[in-house]
Amino acid sequence: MARSHGGSGTAACPVAHGGGALAGGASEASQIELYGYRNFLTTPSDAERHKPLSEELLWRLARSMHQDGSKTLAEGNPDIPSGYTYLLQLVAHDCVHTPTPFWQIAAGKVAARNGRVARLRLDTLYGLGPVGSPLAYAPDDDEDTSRSALRLGPMRWDKKDADPPLRDIARCADPLAAYRTKHKDSQSTDRVKLTDPLIADPRNEDNAILAQMTVLWHMVHNAMLGVLVPPAAAVPDEQARETRFVWARAATTLVYRGILRKDLLHRLLHPSVYKRYDELTDETGLLDRNTAFPRPKVPVPLEFSHGAMRFAHAMIRPSYRITGKDSAAFDVRGALQQTSARKPGEMPLDASWILRWSNFFDGLAGPDAKAVNASLLIRPRYAGELLDRDIFPVRLRTPAGTVFDRPRGLGMQDLLSAAKAPMWSVRALHAKIATAAADKHWARPFDSAVLADEATRGDAIAAWLRERPVQSFDDDDVGLIAADPPLPFYILFEAEHCHGGKRLGPLGSILLAETFFGAFLGDPLPGETPSAVATGLDDPLRQLAAKLDVAIAPDVQLPAAATMADLIVFVASRLGLTHATPDFL
Repeated sequence: MARSHGGSGTAACPVAHGGGALAGGASEASQIELYGYRNFLTTPSDAERHKPLSEELLWRLARSMHQDGSKTLAEGNPDIPSGYTYLLQLVAHDCVHTPTPFWQIAAGKVAARNGRVARLRLDTLYGLGPVGSPLAYAPDDDEDTSRSALRLGPMRWDKKDADPPLRDIARCADPLAAYRTKHKDSQSTDRVKLTDPLIADPRNEDNAILAQMTVLWHMVHNAMLGVLVPPAAAVPDEQARETRFVWARAATTLVYRGILRKDLLHRLLHPSVYKRYDELTDETGLLDRNTAFPRPKVPVPLEFSHGAMRFAHAMIRPSYRITGKDSAAFDVRGALQQTSARKPGEMPLDASWILRWSNFFDGLAGPDAKAVNASLLIRPRYAGELLDRDIFPVRLRTPAGTVFDRPRGLGMQDLLSAAKAPMWSVRALHAKIATAAADKHWARPFDSAVLADEATRGDAIAAWLRERPVQSFDDDDVGLIAADPPLPFYILFEAEHCHGGKRLGPLGSILLAETFFGAFLGDPLPGETPSAVATGLDDPLRQLAAKLDVAIAPDVQLPAAATMADLIVFVASRLGLTHATPDFL
């Protein structure tokens, strides 16, 4: 959320060198030169490309998608606990890293670039490694001769007889500001403002819950380091530390990918789409196997980053119980405010923001226990709290050039960013996918989805628009949106229409599956094969250790199942957090 929404979702079309193309946005006066992205399958013609709506109509559509928090509380998704909402945000940052969100780009020619060369390799956590991103890593010894563990930071702690638990991301103060605070008055009680998160990707501190998800994955890496036996005395320290780091990173990434494949996507995707992709044994079965780019450097399709992947924003709850089953619920705006950027004087996080993971994932408070916080259903609805103009600002102009003085909101950011990128229209995308699927002998990619029929789709969208109580749409408005709906809106609409919002519909599922399974199959990790992941993670992790000539300590129980619950239990057992204060499980 917050800063990451634009930055984690920009994309572009390729030219000969994987570079850019000029994209007209919602305003013809703006042009964006785009690098490192492409369209899904191939570049659409002018007739096949989505025609952006005016900014005013986009705002009205976005406003109709926001609703009061009281109306969303009863819409929890029993199949997807809220922890997956924030895992999805981390995943988005692991696919796309663009400095300037498209919704912020003003009129004129501006270049935008994706900094993610590889997909789903946890570059969002590891950055350029201990040498290239040293601030994200803790020193291995007092002399700081090497770094191999991901850095953790102390939470705010009032007890004087013990060190604070390392349950937050690490943060630091601006050196000059810290000096002035310390020396202006020796009796000063002012808290040093911790303005900078010491993590590889600062977007992973865009809200307190995402920061805690980042802490969890830092712990996973550190727990993996801890399962290895000390190296033999004959092995040089530098070589041993490098090899142990390589294994811990590869092991963490292998577990991460297994969870995405067997836990996250299994919950999210349309069943027949998931079954098809999970059964693929190599990348030849992918629809979007673009041979113009060398593996693994295939750019991310903008229909994924600007369209399908935005669905997770509709899963954000208006409030969360953070620390206990019966604890007070925190407004999501509070989580958005609890960051180094917005409240540096209140950092690090105190106990009220340290997540109890059984509130966010099933199966941790007992075998059949459900998470306290279910994500919201995947529907064209955003919690009203995400309409906050201070957290989600967008400057909008009418054709006459006057600035909108209205609440903007996360929905408007999503729609405006999509409007400024040249994407396929929904109509043309259905047709193109059907043709590509037939070439792969996949006869019915949209099997039970009646929305694949253009007339039915238009009628259903028109009926939805006419029922909106917040905004009234005249016949012209309805006709424009129903004939050529913005892709982020349509992905949500399809999910609600096909599954009542419990999972994605076929089109959204295909766009996600092609991107995720494209990385799994086209850029596999050592030991990452469909059959290995299907039978569990223990054997692939041990085989990887054998290949790197590192030894796992006897009787260590590695995370066997590729689920978030199993991973969290592993971390708790390895790092002594099973009975921690504040609660970890």
